[in-house]
Amino acid sequence: MLKWYRDEQQNYLEVALKTPTSKPTIIFIDAMGECDDDAVYDLVDYFNRLTKEASQLGAKLNVCLSSRDLSQDIADRSGSVFLWVVLVVSNLKKSARGKSLKWLRNMLDETPRVLADLFRQLFADVDEKDPQRTINLIHLILFAHQPLSRAELHVALGFRLHAYPSILSWKDSVEYRETGKAQHEMIVDFSKGLLEPTPISLMYKAEALMTAPSTAYQFIHETVRGFFLSGEGFNVLKFYTRSVVGSGHDTFAWACARFLDIENASSESFGQYALKRLFYHIEAAVTSGDFGEAVLRYLNARNIISRLHRSEFSSVSRGADLMYGAAEEWKGPFTLS
Repeated sequence: MLKWYRDEQQNYLEVALKTPTSKPTIIFIDAMGECDDDAVYDLVDYFNRLTKEASQLGAKLNVCLSSRDLSQDIADRSGSVFLWVVLVVSNLKKSARGKSLKWLRNMLDETPRVLADLFRQLFADVDEKDPQRTINLIHLILFAHQPLSRAELHVALGFRLHAYPSILSWKDSVEYRETGKAQHEMIVDFSKGLLEPTPISLMYKAEALMTAPSTAYQFIHETVRGFFLSGEGFNVLKFYTRSVVGSGHDTFAWACARFLDIENASSESFGQYALKRLFYHIEAAVTSGDFGEAVLRYLNARNIISRLHRSEFSSVSRGADLMYGAAEEWKGPFTLS
């Protein structure tokens, strides 16, 4: 009888699974809860490393690890609400390292079964100032005309909150994060783990703009997007609005307008987005409710339009053209017809 040793099995798997093929390989490993904790973490670390190395070599490998006890408990407690499952699994994954199965089960026992209560628990430790940052971040993900890079999200978040006279003054503020790692941690912290970096597919790039970043942030599941678009997610954050769409585009319009107010803004990455999409967001804000007009007044008062060439702006619709004219010569209430 042939006896396999663990090192031999791992070496064989690495040779077999790191080889690029035309079809993806999917491995399902069940009953993780029947292993002792050390064995579980060794196995998770091994397959985590294997999938990363396989991806770097061009192989398509996905591994699904399951603990039957926890998965059944989660299913039983979910009340068939899929978003609840998504949030709980994400939270358990973040907390799992170094914890016993019993500890995770206790954590699951303490998790609220009502979705709104689960969201309130998720955002319970948000500082008084941070809800607005979280709201702005969710707006930027929901209503971006094209995916924004980590650096662009960083800029948009800073300039939505404040008007800075220059890039240097922004970099000297508490809103600035110096490294890509710090920017990523900020996004994850403000979103409480509801956002994750995701590669943008080549197909999406072709359908959108070739300037789209290779990696952007998106919700951990589309049900999270729906929860915020419905207004329920924003209600949990105590943000009540007549129009989620209008307030979202208003957030974008302010970030774009304030950034274009600084010198040489168009030479920056987010400056290009602001030039192309400023009036798209203003138009969407105005047509969705009582939003956008304050941004037009700001553009006029600061002479932002006159300081930039009209040819630099993208007119994506007739409405955007009307917005441009309104911003050049603000006379009072503006109605898009």
